Amino acid sequence: MDSEIPQLLGVSKAVLENVIFCHQEDSYWPLAEPSVLKKKFDDIFEATRYTKALNSIKDLRKDRVAELKAEKERLIGLSREKQHLDKLLGRINDAQTEISLKESEYETAKEDHDRLAEDNRKFYELNSKFREIYKEVENLEKLKARSQQDLEDARVGNFEELPGTDEELALKMSQFSQHIEAQRQVLLREERKKQDAEEDITGLRDQHTDLLSKKGRLSAEAEAHRTRISERENLIRESGKQYNISVPEQKLERDAVVQFMSQIADLQRKHKAEFEQLQADLSEKSNDYFAKIRKLENESQAFKTQRQTLHGQVQERNTSIRNSERQLNGQATLEMTLASTKEEIEEKRSRVEKIRSDIGAAKYDEKMFEKSEQARQLEEKRDVLLEESRALSMQADSRAKLDLKRAEIKAKTSEMQSTQTTISFKFEELAHRQPNPESIQEEIASLLLSKNEEAEETERDAGAAKLAYQQVEKGLADTKADISVKQRRSRELEMEIQKGLKEGEVEAKTVDDAIAEATGELEECKNRQNVSVGSSGVFTTILKTGRQKKICLACNRGLEDDQLEKFETHVRDLMRKSSKEDPDQLKADMKVWQKELDGYNKLKEKEKERTKILDEELPALKAQLAELEASRPDIVSKADMLSDKLEDLKQHIASINDLRMQATTIARLQREIEKTQSEVGDIETDLSMTGSTKTVDDVQNELNEITAELRAIEKDKQNLTR
Repeated sequence: MDSEIPQLLGVSKAVLENVIFCHQEDSYWPLAEPSVLKKKFDDIFEATRYTKALNSIKDLRKDRVAELKAEKERLIGLSREKQHLDKLLGRINDAQTEISLKESEYETAKEDHDRLAEDNRKFYELNSKFREIYKEVENLEKLKARSQQDLEDARVGNFEELPGTDEELALKMSQFSQHIEAQRQVLLREERKKQDAEEDITGLRDQHTDLLSKKGRLSAEAEAHRTRISERENLIRESGKQYNISVPEQKLERDAVVQFMSQIADLQRKHKAEFEQLQADLSEKSNDYFAKIRKLENESQAFKTQRQTLHGQVQERNTSIRNSERQLNGQATLEMTLASTKEEIEEKRSRVEKIRSDIGAAKYDEKMFEKSEQARQLEEKRDVLLEESRALSMQADSRAKLDLKRAEIKAKTSEMQSTQTTISFKFEELAHRQPNPESIQEEIASLLLSKNEEAEETERDAGAAKLAYQQVEKGLADTKADISVKQRRSRELEMEIQKGLKEGEVEAKTVDDAIAEATGELEECKNRQNVSVGSSGVFTTILKTGRQKKICLACNRGLEDDQLEKFETHVRDLMRKSSKEDPDQLKADMKVWQKELDGYNKLKEKEKERTKILDEELPALKAQLAELEASRPDIVSKADMLSDKLEDLKQHIASINDLRMQATTIARLQREIEKTQSEVGDIETDLSMTGSTKTVDDVQNELNEITAELRAIEKDKQNLTR
């Protein structure tokens, strides 16, 4: 029965007990204590179920908001990581591009090196072959000249008649081959001795040349050593002045140098210890600094979380305040009840006074009838109101749903207006104009498209500027490296030139002077050799002609037999005087001076290379470096500006995407509000079809008034019957 009757009647158990089948003694429950009255109304209107549902909805919304905030923070963190990843990928691409450039440069340089090495090898082979051919040609030319000279001597010479009989001459002639063989053996022995002597002389000359070279090298090393010692002393004195170390003014000995070096080492260890201590302090301070940064970041994150939590709590408090306001509005009937109770009390007092004044009146029956009639009318009116209250109670669900829908419309409207205000503010900040609320999504999409196009263009410009910056940096590095290489090569050439001049046989300050002097010495040796060879040939011809024709070719005089011996003695003396110049020694001297001249010519090539480096290549490289350094600030500024602009555009795009999401939220809220308004209209239509425009509170107030009047009439009747 307890479950079937409420189901058949279509009302709740609380309505059956407190409204429909309420006993007369319990019909005064609307005048009960507030707590009992609240419980009764909660049971009738099933407010507990809706309260639990609302609490469940609030808890669910709170959880969803917290999850949304966490997801937003996670999205922000992921976006930061993605930006960092994009930067790293950009750096990796730049590094790979630079590696590719370096590899291509390496391959090109390697090919050039291999080609030059092959050319050098071929040139060396050709040079060796040319040297061999040149020596062979030189020997053949000498042999040819000697053969031609012998032929000329044979042509111009006169044959002398040998003394003796024919038998003696025939005997000599028969034995002449033996004589020639013996002389040939003697000649071979003498030539071997001569060859041995020449080899000894050549070895001694080479040894002499080596010793001279060694002497020059050792002299240069000694001079360089003295220079280094002097530079070391100057450096020691400068270091002593710098680090307050006493250094003697006289020449430093080894002990003083060792002592100074030990002091410098102690000072270095001290500075190293101080540096390590400073480095440790710096590391510790850096760790403290980063720890503070992390702590501040954590605190900032905690404050953000706390701010978000407080914001959520503020929203919850606002919702609670609105609920409390609704409850206060609902409890306004209590004030009306209190006022009616006070009026009833005043009325009862007035009735008591009136009854006291009319106690002795004669119209008692009429008054009793009048009171009964009033009570009957009030009972009928109360029955009508109870029936109307029952109908309204059956519509309690619809009315509660109507209140919820209206509250939902109000909350969503407030949220939509707040979101629209935020969007308008951010849109004005980004686009410098107010958006049209009716076409906010289209304007945001248009703004996003324009920002994306601007970002793409800026990204291309930034990439080009970055590439130009990298090219400038590469050009600066290459130019500085080339300048360093050229300067180092210039110093090396200068040292080689000075070393070659010091080690050479000629004392000269410049390469041109050394070449001129070496050329003069070589020409002098050649002239001496030519003079020696020519004089020997002339004197030999004069001697032969004098013997054969008895004529002196020098003065064209005839010679007598007694003058011939003196003539021969005089010519031999002249030949001996002219042959004091040793041909081998002259050849060796010519070889030495030719070698010196070749060395000086190589030094001349090095000097030309150094002059070209100093006068042409270095100024051009320095001008190129100055041009690159002059263009670098503009390129760097442009690259930084474009990079900052690109970052700003990315932030604007992210903000516009947020605005687009918020605009989507507004559209969703608009659809939900329209849907809820439609539902509210349907509920209001259903309620208006009942024919009653009163609310439960209005009916309850009228019931309270009727009950109060019935009580007053009942008391009047009781007073009349006393």
